[in-house]
Amino acid sequence: MIYVDKTEYISQLVDTHRFVLLSRPRRFGKSLILSTLRTFFEGKRELFEGLTIAERETDWKIYPVIKIDFSETRYEELGYFDKTLVMALKRVSREMKVSPPDGSPSTIFAHLIQELSDRHGKVVVLVDEYDKPLVNIMHNPEVFTHNRTVLAGLYSVLKQLDSRIRFAMLTGISRFAQAGVFSGLNNLYDISLDQSFRGIVGFTQTDLEHYFSDRILKLEQKFEVSSEVMRTELRQRYNGYSWGGDETYYNPFSILSVFTSTELEDYWFRTATPSFLYEYLKRENVAPQELVRPVTSDLVGYSRPDGWVPLLPLLFQTGYLTIDRIVRQGFQRLFHLRFPNQEVARAFSTLTIAAYQDHKISEIDDAGTRLRTALYEGNLDHFYKILATFFADIPSRLHVNREAYYHSMVYFLFRVLDMKMDLEQEKDYGRLDAVLELLERVYVFEFKFSTAKSMTATRLSKQALDQIKKHDYAKSYRDGNREVVLVGLGFAHKKLHGRHEVG
Repeated sequence: MIYVDKTEYISQLVDTHRFVLLSRPRRFGKSLILSTLRTFFEGKRELFEGLTIAERETDWKIYPVIKIDFSETRYEELGYFDKTLVMALKRVSREMKVSPPDGSPSTIFAHLIQELSDRHGKVVVLVDEYDKPLVNIMHNPEVFTHNRTVLAGLYSVLKQLDSRIRFAMLTGISRFAQAGVFSGLNNLYDISLDQSFRGIVGFTQTDLEHYFSDRILKLEQKFEVSSEVMRTELRQRYNGYSWGGDETYYNPFSILSVFTSTELEDYWFRTATPSFLYEYLKRENVAPQELVRPVTSDLVGYSRPDGWVPLLPLLFQTGYLTIDRIVRQGFQRLFHLRFPNQEVARAFSTLTIAAYQDHKISEIDDAGTRLRTALYEGNLDHFYKILATFFADIPSRLHVNREAYYHSMVYFLFRVLDMKMDLEQEKDYGRLDAVLELLERVYVFEFKFSTAKSMTATRLSKQALDQIKKHDYAKSYRDGNREVVLVGLGFAHKKLHGRHEVG
């Protein structure tokens, strides 16, 4: 077994803060951090031997720890959350040998804290997935509002009983700062973007190579590639999450799944399709071009006090976008966002196309497989037919007759292919729209779009192919071992035409 030592953050956290919120995407290790905190506050020093915190901490005082996990409650239908939360709190009370009273969740919670503090002194409260009763029902305003009221009452207890609490930490995906969830808890400190705690979960490149070098070696041997090639592949697929625009992190779930299965697949997206995000994209009708390398000054969702988090903060908090860089304009920060890695780019592209075409995600995956097969087999005529179907299937209510719309839809579609496709590559002789490098051949793509009534997709595809040849976009890919195929794609009035030649 391997344990990546994050206890230096635990030591710093409990020494400097008392009420803490941590937001991170799902499957990122939030529950494990709470488990570590619980063990620490229960005084189990022997389990920390050899770790950083054992060298720093001298006071291993034992506290009663109240652990609440909202994944154990039901919250999808009106009224269910109250009942299942009461059941969960009563179960926790009995486990801690406290007789729970009848009443609301906040009444039971307050009684539990008071009883334990009367017996043992101050208590520790840990809440896992604090926002799950909200995030998964954002599309249902009535249930959302009800669940929010229940949670606000529960969390207000922490403020009311402040003097009885040694430490409290809430973890979740989203940050409902303005949704009224924490209206009674104004002393909660959000460490989600705090520079001191960016690495509290997730693996850095240094972590990966220090703790998992033998696992990486096994992958190198299986795929018969060099160490440099293997590390680059892992980094491009699974690294890239950033909360400051500088150091990047691996999603622990994805990279550990790779080491377990020794296969490089999309593990994160498969664990749970975010239905709420799919419904959000369909409901908001956001133009797809707005989702390619966006910029925002708000990563929390301050602009919507009703609890409906704006799209960009939501995509950031759920892990589909991450910080590329931070630009300061005076005292204001502008966050330039990007996809963290190939795994996430493919996942979000699949989700986006499914939402914009009113298709199931499985249908988009199937079409992506057929497109990928056509390219591997060199059957471009079949590739054009499948691609044309995508644009013909876009409902009229979602169709936008703008070049940026088509360009972004092609961008997302090519991401779905899960191939080593470089998009918008800058060269000294011009910008390539897309390049796909395979073992046997290289495809060089140029896209042309037009909204002019007189223009046809056929004429545009010829212009695209002529541009590739005129600027010799393919010159750096003629290594003598692979066939180079020049591909021109024309889009006009929901029509697509493709042509190609060996170059």
